[in-house]
Amino acid sequence: MGFAIGESLGASALRIAGGIFTKIADIGADLMKI
Repeated sequence: MGFAIGESLGASALRIAGGIFTKIADIGADLMKI
């Protein structure tokens, strides 16, 4: 049971980290255009 909870927590942490990385990459791309 606890292992499954850890799995889903890790998955959402990865998803959040990926979203932040994507946002930073988007901002970086916008800065490169200027």
